Amino acid sequence: MIPSHPSPMACIRGRVHCTECIVLCADADEKHSVSTYALKWFFTVVSVGLIASTVIGIWMGTTQIRRKGLAWTLLIAGTLVPIGLLVI
Repeated sequence: MIPSHPSPMACIRGRVHCTECIVLCADADEKHSVSTYALKWFFTVVSVGLIASTVIGIWMGTTQIRRKGLAWTLLIAGTLVPIGLLVI
């Protein structure tokens, strides 16, 4: 059953976003510190490592098994089921 109004906690947390505004040109004039660039590069390296680990895992899972059809079926199902749940 869906409630007709949000919970009090949702209202409190939602107020945080009511006062925010998007400023497009303010960040262009500011100079970033070295720590900001270091953090950006760190997360770039982490994301590249995560992508590489995922690709290697998919490669190992689909090539190092005798029943390749089962591996591809499970890979496709593991991709389509979450997408289907997001659409619902």
